[in-house]
Amino acid sequence: MNIISITKKELLNFIYSEEFVNLKSLPISRHRALSHYHNPRAKDDDVVLLLCYIENQYCGYLGIFPDNIYSGDKVLPAAWLSCIWVDPEMRGRKIAQTMVEKAIEIWNQNILLVNFTAQAKRTYDRTGLFDDLAKPNGIKAYYKFSLHKILPSKNPKYSKYSGLLKFVDTIGNAMLSIKRPFQKIHYLKNLPQVETIKRIDPETSAFIEKHTTKNLFQRKKEELNWFLTYPWLLSTPIKDEMADKYIFSSVAQSYKVYPLKIKKNQNLVAFIILTYRDGEMKIPYAYFNPNDKDMVLKVIFAYSIRLNIDNFICFQPNLYASFSSVKNPFFHLKKQQRHYIMSKVLLNALSSLDYTIQDGDGDATFT
Repeated sequence: MNIISITKKELLNFIYSEEFVNLKSLPISRHRALSHYHNPRAKDDDVVLLLCYIENQYCGYLGIFPDNIYSGDKVLPAAWLSCIWVDPEMRGRKIAQTMVEKAIEIWNQNILLVNFTAQAKRTYDRTGLFDDLAKPNGIKAYYKFSLHKILPSKNPKYSKYSGLLKFVDTIGNAMLSIKRPFQKIHYLKNLPQVETIKRIDPETSAFIEKHTTKNLFQRKKEELNWFLTYPWLLSTPIKDEMADKYIFSSVAQSYKVYPLKIKKNQNLVAFIILTYRDGEMKIPYAYFNPNDKDMVLKVIFAYSIRLNIDNFICFQPNLYASFSSVKNPFFHLKKQQRHYIMSKVLLNALSSLDYTIQDGDGDATFT
């Protein structure tokens, strides 16, 4: 088994090479690679991609996402294992485990993970090197019926019932439409002042600085501008050739990002980023004082209505708990939990366990 490492500085040449184009399953999309290349926390020699070959046959890849951890006065370079794929015809040969062990070796065990499958978790557990970092609770708030999207994504067998599921969605949404005019009257009046920005300006940067002191990853102006400039998803009505060869997310029919300054009497009281992807809205970053959470909720509710979303996902501790105690435009709230794991080496290096994690930390902000 041969594992080939690709560093940040080698990435651009690789994605425009003949070798890359001829791979039957692409290990990274080109725009995702460009994002990795411009990652302000990645060094030129950081390994960002592993390719696995057995007897010159390409059989798997592992994506790596460099980051920093901030604990006390320490800055700890680390990496997220971002995506892993093994050729179905080559499974059972410990390819995934070998790539994970190689990444752990390259990054001196400074590894984190989130949004992994149960199968992948078993691979990580077998190393004996990881422990829980956090299991934040959250909520998935449903604004519309969308069973024809939800059920097939959980189990492909439901795809054959798509016609029936769309019919159920139509009936359910017709019933919900009765109260929509009243919701618009209630939730779209007396809104806070909102300013949409394209990049992080000096006022917003200073505000973020005040609200990241306890955050474990402390993404500020440079990192947020990088996220806004180099997305991992592109909007397109038709899935292109490259997307067909890349099994992870690279395109969406509709993908938008809304960086929003929320003001009261012309004073900045909150900054949030909302993302919208094919009906699903998230809040990867939110900076505000707990006393101003009601203003943030008003903006979230207003955007949910204006965008006519399917659902909204939130793990922000100062926000999600309020959904069940305040009047909201959603017809169903479902509890969620997100699982972060970290190498024991990194856990032991943390100066304090009093930290916060934003919904978008890790690679979650990009998808």
